[in-house]
Amino acid sequence: MIEYARRNPVVVWAAGLFAVLLAVAGSSASGVPGPHLPRTFRLTSGPLRGHSLYVSPNTSVASAVHRGHPSPELTRLAAIPQATWLTGGPPGAAAREVGQVSAAAQRSHSVPVFVVYDIPRRDCGSGQSAGGAPNAHAYRDYVSAVAFANRGRPAIVVLEPDALAQIDCVAPQFRQGRYRLLKWAVGALQTRRVMVYLDAGNRGWHSAHDMAERLSRAGIAQARGFALNVSNFDPTSSEIAYGRSISGLVGWKRFVIDTSRNGAASRPRGWCNPPRRAVGPLPGTAPHDKDVDALLWIKAPGESDGVCGTSRLPAGQFDRKAATRMMRNAGW
Repeated sequence: MIEYARRNPVVVWAAGLFAVLLAVAGSSASGVPGPHLPRTFRLTSGPLRGHSLYVSPNTSVASAVHRGHPSPELTRLAAIPQATWLTGGPPGAAAREVGQVSAAAQRSHSVPVFVVYDIPRRDCGSGQSAGGAPNAHAYRDYVSAVAFANRGRPAIVVLEPDALAQIDCVAPQFRQGRYRLLKWAVGALQTRRVMVYLDAGNRGWHSAHDMAERLSRAGIAQARGFALNVSNFDPTSSEIAYGRSISGLVGWKRFVIDTSRNGAASRPRGWCNPPRRAVGPLPGTAPHDKDVDALLWIKAPGESDGVCGTSRLPAGQFDRKAATRMMRNAGW
């Protein structure tokens, strides 16, 4: 399950921040040198090959650094590309945010990653991130605003985490409507330069056959592919195997994997702020794997899954201590 709350946009203050990022990118408060951070997180395969992933100055960790918490771990974390979540509200506000991020990415010759997370009856399973658009008409208005604001610039869009994996908790009379909305959203967002990936949960949730059937009903044929492990902790190798099983059932569609929090060796018990977690492989092209379009950091490390597990913070709020622990657990 995914837990995420809406974040208010912050004013762009990139110049000062990134001077700090570059100054301390190679250090670690624990004394263990972290992995080398490339100057550009470049995609070397797929339609967007040659582009770098966009590093936003407005992530939750970047905001924490700006507010006076520039530890080596958090500063390094802020230098890594992470997704921008679009979690509902007025379509005009979403359009402004998308327009600003897309324009900034274009100026830096990079590609932003967006997560559209506004499906009606969102998170009907746990309810930690309950909400979403009030009805189908409002949802179409929201997605249309997002699509228009990007104005054909290159982008990666992860579409509706949990919407398919959780569809069993939607009342039966609304399930077909959800499939129709997702299929419509794929058509509205996918272009030659915008790669849409329908969320497909993770290995621990549904069988490959079950998820392939759901993806097919939701329009995977028109999408670039599907997304795995969003906001979860399953090791990358396990998700690659799961993704290959799904891909063979949906026309060999390619997939992306969220590796932001899966650096620990084993899958934890439970999904909500489990202990002893670590950040995972850096985002970019998956090395030596032809089936994976990219490894992405979709869920921001340190953002709470809800009031559960090791966190007492509501879903989506940033816990700098948790982020620091995940960095140190990974040897950063």
